[in-house]
Amino acid sequence: MIGMSTIDRQAEPDALETQARGENLTELVSQLPMAGVRTILEVGCGSGALTRALAMAAGPGTRVVGVDVRTTSLTVASRCASRSGLTNIEFVHGDLLSPDLPHALAQRFDLVVCRYFLMYLVPRDLARTGVQRMMALARPGGLVACYEVDANFGADRFPPPSAGLQRVLDSIVPVYRQLKLVEWRCGIMLHHLLTASGLSEVDVRVADGRTICGTRPAALVEHGCRDVADLLLPCVRSLGDTDRLEEYVEEWARYLRSPNTFLYTPILLGTGKTSSQP
Repeated sequence: MIGMSTIDRQAEPDALETQARGENLTELVSQLPMAGVRTILEVGCGSGALTRALAMAAGPGTRVVGVDVRTTSLTVASRCASRSGLTNIEFVHGDLLSPDLPHALAQRFDLVVCRYFLMYLVPRDLARTGVQRMMALARPGGLVACYEVDANFGADRFPPPSAGLQRVLDSIVPVYRQLKLVEWRCGIMLHHLLTASGLSEVDVRVADGRTICGTRPAALVEHGCRDVADLLLPCVRSLGDTDRLEEYVEEWARYLRSPNTFLYTPILLGTGKTSSQP
């Protein structure tokens, strides 16, 4: 479950680390085409959890760079990487949509990766621009890879919650889409976004599933219970049910902490190649 802490790229680093602890990053990275890759860039790296997983999988001979627009996230990312003893990783302050980023990086990469990043660009009609900027940061014939979730609130869990909470959950995707904040179902758009951006040999697959089964993993339950009131407020407001917000928040937490519940959110990976021409 994705909490309000990830609704924009200003997410607190500790929230991103909590979420990452509940996901199988090793499995996500294992799905990447890494043969011959010696330089990797992650854009929108946040606290650097995936950057670290990339660096560990690639080995000390591969240079891995994480870029994020928020300096507080980069401070945490650098500290966590240092604690992990990784020597092939570095972090750079920058914005993917800024024309200055290529100069700050001073090189092009074999593999350019993003994770849960396009979902914030889709509502602003910037997703294709974002992918094309990633393509420009890859070497000729290089690879672009994007992880996105298909978070379909209300249809991702069993047993069903109460009718009232179910009604609120069913509204999350359309309300946030209408508000142009987040496209929670960005995963199913990946093939279109990557092909429309000009990548070739596009492939989209389910890389892993984010699952909460009977209160486990605890990290995802903890993350899912964060800032729920902020997440649900626009939805209950749109339904004219604001006076029941606290009730829905409490039920959400009870649901996630119940030993009888199961939630599943597929994580999709889309990959494609840039042109071999410089």
